[in-house]
Amino acid sequence: MAKYSFEADLFYGEAGATASSKLDIYKDITVNDEMTEIDVTMRRSNGVKNSEPGIRSVSLEFELVYMPNDAGYKAVRDAYLNRKPIALFATDGDGGGIDVDCKIFQFPVARPLDGVLTVSVVAKPCISDRDLADTEPTGGEGK
Repeated sequence: MAKYSFEADLFYGEAGATASSKLDIYKDITVNDEMTEIDVTMRRSNGVKNSEPGIRSVSLEFELVYMPNDAGYKAVRDAYLNRKPIALFATDGDGGGIDVDCKIFQFPVARPLDGVLTVSVVAKPCISDRDLADTEPTGGEGK
């Protein structure tokens, strides 16, 4: 069955452990997950380019509603301003998802004429004692 996006969650916390505080002022999130391409073409490939997956590249892009007094907003903003790692866990609502320590690379504030202020955050894995974890859903089949 399909899984609805509104059932997904984003958690934040201290780097070094799985994030456990729910970030509930975000609107949308995109979990980018791709591998670089390594060219392994050889002369015996008969003129066909051959490729293999290389290094995995993961990033989280999410939009926060501008609420500077919210604890989650402060945690993400402070991680950005101080260049400190923050634990983020983007889950599907059933426990599956990406769990990783990140640094915040972008924190631009949008000021639309007709709408609320928002921040488009870009987070990427950083050097950490904790490896990126792909967690499996613990239950639920979606709706």
